[in-house]
Amino acid sequence: MRVSPIPSTIFFLATLLFGSCQKQDGAVSQPISPLTANPSRLQFDTIQYGQKATGTWVLKNTSGSDVVIRRIGPFSCQCVSAKLRLPQRGDSLRPLHGDIINLTILPDETAEVVFTLDTARYRKPVSRKMGSIPIVFADHPGMVLEWAADINTPFVISPWSIQLGNIGLRQQASGRAVVAAHDAHEFILDVDGEYHGWHVKSNAVMLEGHQRSAYELIFTAPSEMPEGQFSQDFSFKTNLTDAPPVKINVQGVARPDIYVQPQRLLFDPSRDKLSQEFVIVQTAFGQIAPKLDSDAFAELGFELEYSSNSDELVSIYKINYVGTPKAQGTNGTLEIITKYDTQPSIDLSYTILPQR
Repeated sequence: MRVSPIPSTIFFLATLLFGSCQKQDGAVSQPISPLTANPSRLQFDTIQYGQKATGTWVLKNTSGSDVVIRRIGPFSCQCVSAKLRLPQRGDSLRPLHGDIINLTILPDETAEVVFTLDTARYRKPVSRKMGSIPIVFADHPGMVLEWAADINTPFVISPWSIQLGNIGLRQQASGRAVVAAHDAHEFILDVDGEYHGWHVKSNAVMLEGHQRSAYELIFTAPSEMPEGQFSQDFSFKTNLTDAPPVKINVQGVARPDIYVQPQRLLFDPSRDKLSQEFVIVQTAFGQIAPKLDSDAFAELGFELEYSSNSDELVSIYKINYVGTPKAQGTNGTLEIITKYDTQPSIDLSYTILPQR
């Protein structure tokens, strides 16, 4: 089949059109930020987990005109923070929180962003971390400050804070945490003794799917504790050179041998809220939670129902107010007889709201 030649005028127009499109596509470029950043990326050397590292970006206004920085941030997590300094104004460091600052940078002026990475803020194992901080301008395209760090995390702790909740003063409650190798392969954690009155013992354990060293730490409370909230920090060293210590916190509330929750009952006759539940918990070894006599509450206008008990240490009750509410309301105390020599009774406060 004979192919007809393309007329020269059509070929010229097609070539011109194609060339124009190619030139137009090549002309598209990214918006140029009014500030330059040195370095372009803040790269930290290896940081030991638990330590901090600080670096500085120097920003320079190369636009030839005033530049308004509307905001620096927000920051990706609590592990990072930053401060701003204007050295040519003799300015001191000011914290950055990612909020609006509306700061004007003059032509050729520099600003310093001092950045801090706190690896102790990480609660999950991290070996490599990258991030960025956005900078928003009032009248120019934005930019980002990039950073990266290698973090040596030899082991991970789970949980890093043991929550014991309510425990008895003499219950000698215990809690557990596991320390498992992460960047390290093998390490030794040998603990067996008294620390801050608590007994702490480490045992080597095997974790499913984990072929490296792992230890279980068991924390046992003192034989007697002061009543109230407690928060105890523990720190133990391994045989790893330059590794951070194993840090674990144990928290809870030390309660009497027998206690009641809640400690105050609230009744509201105007809203027909006349029933409440409370529990009696026994923590002393060898004792059981007391069973209450409902007749003792009748003269105060209450009916008591034994609801259930999950075990011998906890009794659950439902209490109903069946009396005649006073116009001005009532505050009072119910005495719970425990038949326990060292703590024969417990006071349970109550409030009956006034009629509205």
